[in-house]
Amino acid sequence: PLKCVRARAGSFCPWPGSMAAAPSLATLQNLVRRDPDGYTEEVGRRLRHFQSLLALVEQQPGSSPADFLPLLSFVSHIAACFPSLMADLPEGLGRLLEERHDVLEPAVRRALLQALVLLRNRGMVPPLALLQRCFRLFRCRDKTLRARLYAYVVTDIKTANRKARDQPLNRALQNHVIHILQEPSSVGAKYALRAMIELYRRQVWRDAKTVNVIASALFCPHPKLRIAALHFLLGAHDAPRDGEDSEEEELQEARGAVSKLREQLGGKDGSHESRPGRCVNKKKRKLQRAMRSTKSRGKAEAAASFAALHLLHDPFTLAEKLFAELRRSSERFEVRLLMINLLSRLVGAHRLQLPNFFPYLQRYLQPHQRDITMLLAYLVQEETSPLL
Repeated sequence: PLKCVRARAGSFCPWPGSMAAAPSLATLQNLVRRDPDGYTEEVGRRLRHFQSLLALVEQQPGSSPADFLPLLSFVSHIAACFPSLMADLPEGLGRLLEERHDVLEPAVRRALLQALVLLRNRGMVPPLALLQRCFRLFRCRDKTLRARLYAYVVTDIKTANRKARDQPLNRALQNHVIHILQEPSSVGAKYALRAMIELYRRQVWRDAKTVNVIASALFCPHPKLRIAALHFLLGAHDAPRDGEDSEEEELQEARGAVSKLREQLGGKDGSHESRPGRCVNKKKRKLQRAMRSTKSRGKAEAAASFAALHLLHDPFTLAEKLFAELRRSSERFEVRLLMINLLSRLVGAHRLQLPNFFPYLQRYLQPHQRDITMLLAYLVQEETSPLL
């Protein structure tokens, strides 16, 4: 029988007596949070048992013991109470998930990711290390896990940049995506590019670095990524999605809230000398916060009005390489139309000189040509770009 683990003097012992049964993991987790020092011995015993199970799973990843997942949830929840004792836990879990993700059971994969995210929220895992690991895990064949990784990556990067731009984190992750786009795994590269486009759409990574990284996917070895990059540079990321409010509607709602607060306070700037009191001061502070929010949203809207084409570092080199790809391309006609459309926009927006581009288009200017009206529209936008 398990002897009672004595707590500190004056604390309550939940299973008194030498013949009492050991507490459940949920009960022990609750007690440890209230009194970590009183249960160090019991937690150490459970941790040693978990480490032995973890070593067993590393050797036989195809099957896991029955008590592995409950112990994994337990140690990940109480790890922050014992930072020195659990210092090696995040690296061991991350290494197991990254090296054995193809042979681990689906439930174990999802539990390991959930534990790593929990440890990240408790400050035991650096954000850059976990996000880079998540980008590498996009190559996993588990579709459900990839969806969870994608949602976490987008949410965590957005949270990290909410108060102020974390430039070191952003630059390191963007450079990491460049290497992923050149890897042979098309699935991992597709999800990495998709996350980057979503962050651009959400005004998180709305900068020239992001645009040029996505533009580099035009020449990657994966056809689906090239098509996604074409759609991005043609402005598909700015199209409103079903079920989501547009930025214009949100901005109008914020401005309406500011106007309503001004009317309640009886002044254009919310100042009214004849109405002192705590309620008025509270409404003034609320008005000031709403005005700051409206100004920041207005600035973000103005920045979003610039097309991605204007943020390219070297549009002429990009146009030359894309035209060379177009001339030797064996893609279907719809993809070649996208390439022609992007080339005409580049020429019109940046006033480029591509001497062989117009003679190349002449071969398509036939009465029986498919989508001849679209080709004529591309010729017009080459001369007068609507982006300027």
